Amino acid sequence: MNISQRCLDFLDGLVGSYDNILNRTSISDAEATQAIAESMVVALAKPNLRESIGAYTRNSYLSGISTHVVNVTGQTTQIAVQPIIRAMSGKVGEAAAMLEGIASGFGEAFPRFMAQLKTGVDDIDFPNRKQYQVVPNKTADAVLSFPIRLTGALDKGFSAVLERMEFNAMRHRIANLPEMDAFFKRQNITKADFMKELQEIALQRKEGSPMFMNKLRDLSPELHQQIQEFNMFNVYRSRLGTSALDTIGKAVTKTKETIPELNLVVPFVTTPINVVKEAGGYLPGVGMLRVFQAKSDIKALQKRAAALQDKLVQASNPDTQKRLSDKISRIQGEINFKNQKVPDFYAQQLMGAGLMLQTYSMVNQGMLTGHFSDDPEERNRQLAQKIPEMAIKIGDRWISYARLEPVATVMGTVADVMSAYKRRQIKNETLTAGDVAKVIGNNLTDKTFTEGLSKMLLAWQDSDRYLDSFIVGLSSPIVPALVGQVARMEDNIKREIKDPDLSQWIINNLKAKLPSLGGINPENRQTLPAQVNALGQEQSLGSAGGVATGIAVADVQREAVNQLFDNPYLNMMRTTRKIGGVELTGEQYADLEKRIGDTSYAIANNLATNPGFVNMPRPLQAKLFKNMVTEVRKVERLRTLGQLIQNPESRIKYMANEMAKYGLQPDLTLED
Repeated sequence: MNISQRCLDFLDGLVGSYDNILNRTSISDAEATQAIAESMVVALAKPNLRESIGAYTRNSYLSGISTHVVNVTGQTTQIAVQPIIRAMSGKVGEAAAMLEGIASGFGEAFPRFMAQLKTGVDDIDFPNRKQYQVVPNKTADAVLSFPIRLTGALDKGFSAVLERMEFNAMRHRIANLPEMDAFFKRQNITKADFMKELQEIALQRKEGSPMFMNKLRDLSPELHQQIQEFNMFNVYRSRLGTSALDTIGKAVTKTKETIPELNLVVPFVTTPINVVKEAGGYLPGVGMLRVFQAKSDIKALQKRAAALQDKLVQASNPDTQKRLSDKISRIQGEINFKNQKVPDFYAQQLMGAGLMLQTYSMVNQGMLTGHFSDDPEERNRQLAQKIPEMAIKIGDRWISYARLEPVATVMGTVADVMSAYKRRQIKNETLTAGDVAKVIGNNLTDKTFTEGLSKMLLAWQDSDRYLDSFIVGLSSPIVPALVGQVARMEDNIKREIKDPDLSQWIINNLKAKLPSLGGINPENRQTLPAQVNALGQEQSLGSAGGVATGIAVADVQREAVNQLFDNPYLNMMRTTRKIGGVELTGEQYADLEKRIGDTSYAIANNLATNPGFVNMPRPLQAKLFKNMVTEVRKVERLRTLGQLIQNPESRIKYMANEMAKYGLQPDLTLED
């Protein structure tokens, strides 16, 4: 593959920076990681290079099979849900017309999909649709840019369906609603003549051609714009508006032009924000923010239209008049769309309320779970339970709903609020409005597309704790998501990648994304130690199919030892990574956790089948088991310490740490 020279220069400079900085003993780890971050920013400062790396990063994020599976699922859901929402908002006739449009729309979807797939690469996140070349070799560039072309093609295909749905609804509205008289007055045409022309447009069926939309634009830019707004809205491409969230998105987009590292951690802005807004629209109360914003936007658009109308009255040039008239028509189309969405937003909240009630019932029956807790002790217990997070029980399987919006946000919010309420009950405390707000906020922002930004903010706020992991994360796009997905399908065990040596941590992170390819590649994720739960059991990513689609699947059946951890009082921290002041490598830490877990498993297995223990109150069960595990940890940590001090460097670190406890300032060397 013919990688461009500027990409090679970037990689060479990056590796050289890592090597030089990490091997300098005169600076601390925090200073080293800060220097690495700065060197990366300098390397990305060249505009052309930044565009290439940014394009590669976006394609890397999009390359996984699961990304497109989730996109297809989400947009199919939108097609199914929109007629229901329209009916719930009191427009049953329009809903029926939309259902009729689905069939004809799918007939046009595949030609539209194929036509877009053959075109160049678009930047799907911005309206200017700038095209990027990743590498100079045309074949290689076509391969590397395929994911983003596929995403654009899927959106085009679904757009064909959405356009037909809204077009049919529009025809029904024009034919049956008397309030459309104002529209005919603006169009300067009779209703009968307009409906006749609209019928002719409806019969346009050229394969892969947006002919009927072009003809509609000639007939009425206003209606054309309204359909375009509906289309963009449902494939999450709506332009950012004036809400607080949209304003933040615009600020991030602008900042990306001056802070190069943002191109690596925030590859997309517009689409994620639209997904969050759509998901939040189904939460009763929170969804009212969309109603208020829509009404505010309508007022602003009406002011713009009025100002343009004044200019139109004063204009004498025919071309200027035509341009202003078309612009006013398009603005009126946006106004029509937002007016239509206001009752839909109310209906969305009503639908969300019904979904929340169903979720409440399922959580009570143990058929649905929310997020794992952000409390380390409780999270450790939940992992040992072997009940996956964000999953619904269907038959003998747990199936993840984590990436299926808006279901994920609504169900996750209810499940997490109920979990927070139970935690408060155990502590004899009351669930506060702040707790609920935190849960809602987490469910709205805890998405895969916000991970990079959140890690960057943490690194900025607390560099000592989070800067290392942020630097490691910057290396992730080097391996395309599809390659990492193949590796996880081949080996579905969670792997331990963290290491005290930052350079080794980065290598482990990349290695975790590489498949063995049937043994051809000896440096792959299977050579890394497995992550285990509190019982020493390897943590699985789920079935290969779940890894491929992004919808994880797990067995419902569990062992008695895992059921023992259904006890909400049984919360335990993971053992610390340091012993005697010496931080363990990934292999050493994994070995320690495995030994502690194996012994804990044997203890739990005996207790789970002991009638006396089973009949004890849950708090006493938790206390007894935790005391036993504490003793196991003491023994195994001492054993590990004995192994560590066999290494001269580790022994010096241990001795220096022990001497420092007594106020001594040792200056030990290997010769000592």
